[in-house]
Amino acid sequence: MEATTLVFTVSELASQEIAKIAAENNIENPMLRIRVVPGGCSGFQYAMGFDDSVEETDIVLESNGTKVIIDQFTVPI
Repeated sequence: MEATTLVFTVSELASQEIAKIAAENNIENPMLRIRVVPGGCSGFQYAMGFDDSVEETDIVLESNGTKVIIDQFTVPI
């Protein structure tokens, strides 16, 4: 079985906005959690928010200074 590579990019402008929102909400060391949740017309919808914990099975990436957490339900590897 081939290894799977996950590529996720946060643009520089998006990273600046994420940092701005985190600062406005007094969030230190922000980590952005991206996930897919049941619901919506197609059966799933995307959700984003700040999180301060990482589960053992989470994937943690960094792009343009933004730490991103993605769970294995969202990206089954």
